[in-house]
Amino acid sequence: MHINEVCKECNLTKKAIEYYGEQGLINPTVKENGYRYFSDTDVSKLKRISILRGLGNL
Repeated sequence: MHINEVCKECNLTKKAIEYYGEQGLINPTVKENGYRYFSDTDVSKLKRISILRGLGNL
């Protein structure tokens, strides 16, 4: 899944998703064209992060 799709599905900004990648919470694969591809595991983690942010735990 590409970052725009992940943003919509997880209700997070691109900047937030990039930050979580920098922090090592997710590990998207970088394709030859430079696009990041997010696995189902990455998306699942980001959904949990989004829920916890909404609860005020992060």
